[in-house]
Amino acid sequence: DPSNDALYISASDSVYRWLPSDGPENGRWATVATVPGATLGKPVIANGQLYVTNGTQLLIAKLP
Repeated sequence: DPSNDALYISASDSVYRWLPSDGPENGRWATVATVPGATLGKPVIANGQLYVTNGTQLLIAKLP
């Protein structure tokens, strides 16, 4: 999401945010939201919130 220079992806039941660093690994993925047993769609960031669907529901989480 270009508005806050962050990269978000979804994989299986979780959404992750890339946290860059100057260390040898260049950063790490941090879990933003998890819905056990769900298959989450592509995350959308708007108005400081994360929006993602699991096929039957729209899930909303506030971002730090």
